[in-house]
Amino acid sequence: MYMDMILGNNELSFAKDTYYRFMKSISINWIRFTTLLAANI
Repeated sequence: MYMDMILGNNELSFAKDTYYRFMKSISINWIRFTTLLAANI
């Protein structure tokens, strides 16, 4: 999303506020999320 904003690609499938609410959510286990993401990549 960050690179899309920098490059001027404004065709996001969600609102910017949705992204920021997701990132600030305290109910998300970020360690598990990033570990699973890295494992899938």
